[in-house]
Amino acid sequence: MLQPDRLFLALALLWGVAARGEMETSRAKRDRAVTVVGTPAEPLPEIHVAPDVPTVLLFPADIARNTLTVDESRIRVVDTGARSIIVQAAADYRAGERHDLTVFFADGMSPARAAFVLVLDPAEVDTRIDVNRDGRITRDEMRNHKQR
Repeated sequence: MLQPDRLFLALALLWGVAARGEMETSRAKRDRAVTVVGTPAEPLPEIHVAPDVPTVLLFPADIARNTLTVDESRIRVVDTGARSIIVQAAADYRAGERHDLTVFFADGMSPARAAFVLVLDPAEVDTRIDVNRDGRITRDEMRNHKQR
């Protein structure tokens, strides 16, 4: 039979786990579109990640998977596809942490790369990001523009 002290400790632990679970599930889940920046001077778009929810990034063109860079000690890459990346924050990811995720497109169009800052937002988490590329131009168009 459990002693009163042990029973109290067990109940306190269960209550703490339940309260923590309620906090984690209270984040609003959202799907949205994000446009990649064209110049290094522009701030990178923020993607809200969480330890308990995967975030799917869907790209409009094939990505060069071998060019993906991210701090894998803090961000787990769950999967990469021809046009997608699934990431999830580390279990101890904290609000205020900021980690870049960068990948290059395989099609030779501009902008050539997609870069984002992954942050933890206590109020919301991005579950799906539709990545857009504004101002795309082909290699031939870039070459013709330079020749003028």
